[in-house]
Amino acid sequence: LVGKTTLLKNMVGELEPSAGNIWKHHNLRVSYIAQHSMHHLEANLEMAPKEYIQRRFFLGRDKELASMATMEMSEEDNAQRKVRGNVCEILGRAVKGGSLCYEVKKIGDRPGVTRWEPQQFLKAPYVVKMTRHYDEMIKASQSGLDIRPLTSVEVYAHLSDFGISMELADSKIKRMSGGQKSRLGLG
Repeated sequence: LVGKTTLLKNMVGELEPSAGNIWKHHNLRVSYIAQHSMHHLEANLEMAPKEYIQRRFFLGRDKELASMATMEMSEEDNAQRKVRGNVCEILGRAVKGGSLCYEVKKIGDRPGVTRWEPQQFLKAPYVVKMTRHYDEMIKASQSGLDIRPLTSVEVYAHLSDFGISMELADSKIKRMSGGQKSRLGLG
């Protein structure tokens, strides 16, 4: 039996399931606001909200997402990427013959040689993490995150939409009230 929070953490990838599998469509984006959703902010209390947003979403990638257990590449994972015959890079994604396939580069292949591998054959845990990273990159690109500017003007306007003034956006997060922190977390 699993609690609601554990179920959600498994669905978004914060936890690995202790038994069984979780299947999600590669284009599915799941998010939630946790009961204790301020944990992302707690590590950044000395930062200003504007700086927090700019650092967290630099280059259109959510750094908090990349640090989840189901996404974070360990030293062992990175070592596996260097073994001859193993996948070292994901270059593309397409549906071929009704199956989701990834274009992969393998250690030892001639330069420029890639292969299309069906997802069901990419079972190694480090490769699954690589496919998740690639899928997140595609989702960020499709949503415009990778081209949306993180200039001060853009971030001020974004934070303003959540009731955070320019003055508050330039002060330290630790000086914000609980409600203001919640709005920053939503932003």
